[in-house]
Amino acid sequence: MSNEEYDSRNFSSAEDGRKKHTVFTDADQTPIAATEPVRPPEPAPPAPASPYETYKPAKAQESYSSQVYYQPTEDFDQQDGGPLLNADDFVAPSASAALVCGVLALVTSSTVIPSVMLGIAAIALARRHVNNYGRDGKATAGKVCGIVSLIISALMVLGVTAAIIGSSLDDYSEVEEVAWSDSVDFSDDAAEEAFAAMYDPTCEYFTHPDEDFEAHFKETLNSRYQDQHGYTLTEMGVDVDEVYEFLISGTTVELDSSCFYGYADGTATAYPRIHCYNLYLLDTFTSAFMNEVDYDASAQTYGEAFTKGFEEFKKVDKTVTTDGYTAYVSYQKNGDTWEFADPDALKDEASMAYDIYY
Repeated sequence: MSNEEYDSRNFSSAEDGRKKHTVFTDADQTPIAATEPVRPPEPAPPAPASPYETYKPAKAQESYSSQVYYQPTEDFDQQDGGPLLNADDFVAPSASAALVCGVLALVTSSTVIPSVMLGIAAIALARRHVNNYGRDGKATAGKVCGIVSLIISALMVLGVTAAIIGSSLDDYSEVEEVAWSDSVDFSDDAAEEAFAAMYDPTCEYFTHPDEDFEAHFKETLNSRYQDQHGYTLTEMGVDVDEVYEFLISGTTVELDSSCFYGYADGTATAYPRIHCYNLYLLDTFTSAFMNEVDYDASAQTYGEAFTKGFEEFKKVDKTVTTDGYTAYVSYQKNGDTWEFADPDALKDEASMAYDIYY
């Protein structure tokens, strides 16, 4: 029977004011009153598997990382059943050793050498622990103690060294002072006499040296320029006497009674300060012009360059270009007359002032 015919035979009848549903079976096509629920038909058994059915692989096993394992509430050793050590409670020996060495280094910091050795050991052990096991509080504390002990030891070494040097200098100055005061008997009268007698001769010697010093001065002028440029000043056509007179004429001497020291044995010393035009200043100005000349230039060309530099040199104030030279002059008293104790030493002092050497 078709679905349309089945639907057309469904009807409802009213009895005692209630609706009753009528159901027809496919066997006799007669209506049956539905007084009880209808049991659904039993499901058909599954069809046998076909030998030609496509193979389906089993579900892949979950990875070990995604599997959840049972975690016991307490850790037990697999062998004897005792509790296992927690990783957080484990402390490597190097961390404890670093802390011990660091503390001992601080305690022994006054001994320097043991403190340095223990401090270095603490730093090394702490570094090894960090490299092997990671950061740890004990290792860090040991390292800090080791560094502090090294700093304290270094400061103590510097302090002791400074104290030793200072005491040695004080002892040396005291010995020198005692030796000087014991060996030298100062005399104010001798100093006054030497100053009154030798002030003029001393100034005269540096402002107007003797003939021997003048000859050596001119010879040094010629030889110095010959070594630098291949020609003497005389070969360049330069008047050496004019150059010498200008250098000497500008000399001044600072000397007063405070520069004289007299002694009871009839000797005295003085420390005059000499301001003069020396050869170093002259060479600085003239070489600025002579160095611009070709190396194989004639002596006359070099002479013209020297003259230009010398004219510029004359414009310079000697007190601005030099602080002067402090000479040492010794005197001795023969009878009632004061004289220079060592003429050769006096000549050397003048040579140092003018920058010429014998």
